[in-house]
Amino acid sequence: GAGVAGLSCARELAARGWRVVVVAEHGPLHPRTCSQGAGGLWMPFHVEPVDRAAAWAEETLREFLREHAATAPSSCAGPRALEKASAIEVLPVVVVKNSRTPEEELPLWTRIPEIRFEQLPRNAIEKAASLPTALPPSFWGGWLFYAPVMHAQPYLQALVAELEDLHVELLFDVGHFASLADALELVRTSSKSGAEAFNDEIAVFNCCGLNGGIMSGEMESHPSSANAPDDIAAAAVLPGRGATLHIERSAEIRAVVTCDEPPFSDERLMYVIPRGKHLVTVGGTYIEGSWADCVEQAEQERIRGDAAAFFPSLASARLVHSWSGLRPVRHAGVRLEVERMLMDINTPTQKARIYAVHNYGHGGSGWTLMYGCAREAVDLLEQQINENSAAMLGSS
Repeated sequence: GAGVAGLSCARELAARGWRVVVVAEHGPLHPRTCSQGAGGLWMPFHVEPVDRAAAWAEETLREFLREHAATAPSSCAGPRALEKASAIEVLPVVVVKNSRTPEEELPLWTRIPEIRFEQLPRNAIEKAASLPTALPPSFWGGWLFYAPVMHAQPYLQALVAELEDLHVELLFDVGHFASLADALELVRTSSKSGAEAFNDEIAVFNCCGLNGGIMSGEMESHPSSANAPDDIAAAAVLPGRGATLHIERSAEIRAVVTCDEPPFSDERLMYVIPRGKHLVTVGGTYIEGSWADCVEQAEQERIRGDAAAFFPSLASARLVHSWSGLRPVRHAGVRLEVERMLMDINTPTQKARIYAVHNYGHGGSGWTLMYGCAREAVDLLEQQINENSAAMLGSS
């Protein structure tokens, strides 16, 4: 996979000395790749389990802040680091609320000290976040914190360049493959390493997002009915459709604003996320089970009208393009684990026992969890290898 989950795992592996090949049906900038179209805001959203997600989010946050620090005048960062840092903007984030949230109901991630989280009434939050107009009077105020926003496309380009510097081989746009064994066969036949790679310890990372469950064998196909058995539905990876508009950014937009409380809802979200100097991502929706891949005119008008209540300039700003993406939602939570699998691949022994590392089901939090999940995934793999090596030594 060549979204943020796959690329961050590739970086972590290469940094630890692994020989890495990334295999993907599409490259990271393909229009159907969810990572490139996402808002890129660091903020956990529709992801379980909440405790592990908060830990992954915290580690990822610190990595983004470390990368962003390369823009400081005192930094001696090289060109690659500066490319990535220039795609990160740290902004005030306002989550608009109808009432103050009781302390015991606040998410775990709000306790991370670096984001400077607080709850403020309407007048105070308008001033603190430099909002251009008053919040609608029905709202009490909201949450205020400070978080990185990644301009997805240039950040992904910089990450790919970093992988190339680390001698990671990139096999993008290889076409559809239906299993992890197919991916390994592509490495054997198409990569520079070829069959030679199969003389070593083999691990395949399943970072296939919406198709992660199918690739792992956890599900045969995407459920077509909401009446699927509970155990299948929990493990299934379902689309959580998001519809967004990319609109020209005006000078008044200096903060992220988001709301899912009435008159908005979990399905009818309102969010405005700056996307680099010239664009802003305006949304949106969260509709589970929808595979719709375009944003109809009526939906575009609704999204723009909702956002203009908070940033009036968006009512007439030029629309650059619309986009619909499918978040990989798994009700059982992110699957991050290692298993040993016996696969039919064309090696001298015809079958190979490999390590399969599953890292999928990140919901609306792919960018928020990427580095934390990648590091734990590689930790789990190396721990499993060490335990198996120790067991073999003990039995000999």
